Amino acid sequence: MDEHNKTVNVPIGSRFRKFETQMGRRVTALGVLFDFTGNTINTTVQKVGSMVKEAWFQEAIQDEPDLFLLAG
Repeated sequence: MDEHNKTVNVPIGSRFRKFETQMGRRVTALGVLFDFTGNTINTTVQKVGSMVKEAWFQEAIQDEPDLFLLAG
């Protein structure tokens, strides 16, 4: 494969978000597409099993919040 045909995966939006509610609850929110196969040919969907091994995911869950919010 030559240099011009390399596949590059770039996330769309933030991978996670940490915030605090008005009542002081700490929340870590993630958006996950579990076993999604309806994407278009020019996109990829990362499998959850691969996602949880990545450094950014480990960073996201390092500080234990009051609540993990998973949106799918």
